[in-house]
Amino acid sequence: MTDPQGRIQEVNQKMTFLLETEGAWLLGKPLSAFIDLADAPQFRELLQHLPKQPGLQTVTLRFRPPRCSLFTAEVTVTAMRDGKGTLLGYRWLVRDISARLVADAALFESEERFRQLAENIDAAFWVLDYPQRRVVYVSPAYQRLWGLDSQALYRDFRTWTARVHPDDQVA
Repeated sequence: MTDPQGRIQEVNQKMTFLLETEGAWLLGKPLSAFIDLADAPQFRELLQHLPKQPGLQTVTLRFRPPRCSLFTAEVTVTAMRDGKGTLLGYRWLVRDISARLVADAALFESEERFRQLAENIDAAFWVLDYPQRRVVYVSPAYQRLWGLDSQALYRDFRTWTARVHPDDQVA
């Protein structure tokens, strides 16, 4: 929890772990001191608008702890008020999402490689979710090479069998 100016008033064990420091050392320090300089303007703007914003606000910020490496966090914050509506401070939830961002980037890269392969290979293929009996992907070459509508394959995964010679079909 921080006061209305953003100075740390309470800190839990998880936050001390993320910042790799003692909780007592953090008390009274501005939370902004742990925000990466590149994200400082976004953090200042968040603090400016928080008193006027109802409910939870969620942003992504990079934290730069004093003795460890930068990490990216999803930060959810809400204003804490007394019974009269006077602003007491802010309650913060900070989740390290660095590993998730790395995984997302790897997935994006993998999907991009697959897309490049699928769009440039001179072979027809499709991906089938067999338990669901549903086609989830048809390569662009399917229609060109087989002369069949790829949308028909999405509707019924068996449409390609019409192009198989009768002697080669399962009886």
